[in-house]
Amino acid sequence: MWVTIRDFKKNHNEWLTCKWESLNGSDVETNVQNYKILLNKSKKVFKNKDETLVLVDIIDEVLNELSKFERFVPLAVNLRVQGMLDRHWDQLSKIINKDINPKKDEDFNLQKCIDNGLLNYIENIEDISNKAIKEYGIRNELDKMYSAWKGVEFE
Repeated sequence: MWVTIRDFKKNHNEWLTCKWESLNGSDVETNVQNYKILLNKSKKVFKNKDETLVLVDIIDEVLNELSKFERFVPLAVNLRVQGMLDRHWDQLSKIINKDINPKKDEDFNLQKCIDNGLLNYIENIEDISNKAIKEYGIRNELDKMYSAWKGVEFE
């Protein structure tokens, strides 16, 4: 339990403030889910014992912090897909009416996404992200085909 709480507190701050390129949305999502599971299991163990009720209060406090942060996980997951290119950021910028692009802002991080109210546009972000993923897959397949046919000459 203590290790889980320590890890969440450390990672929570890191996720919010780390350089955009080092944020892994899938890892954030997995870790948040794992922390919730472990803390809820710990809570079940401690909740029926008078001498450990203070631990339940601590767990509840951390679960509350975790729940508040969990709302922002879809931003990390959707905005950190491999296929996000400048044109996708331009689409998002037009929707939110603000210029937002991690390549143009070296201090860009998840906290800036939150501060710019991007959670209000999560449906648009999911649409853009899904398109970026599909385009990325198509580009990779085309590159593979190009490589396979490169150097082939027909008579």
